[in-house]
Amino acid sequence: MKKALFHTSLFSIILYAAPTVCPQFYLDGDAPKIVNEKLAVKTKELCFEAFGVMHSGISKTPL
Repeated sequence: MKKALFHTSLFSIILYAAPTVCPQFYLDGDAPKIVNEKLAVKTKELCFEAFGVMHSGISKTPL
């Protein structure tokens, strides 16, 4: 139950375009912006050779 609730809450986070350090991996060069302020506080963008991902320091998961 907790796992389902967690995934539902992650999917309910609305993402908007934001500046990025690895624009080649995002639509129109803009990374998603985390609008949930509690998750956004410790969110870091991680850029790899083939992809970019937003990582939450709160949930310890990719967003």
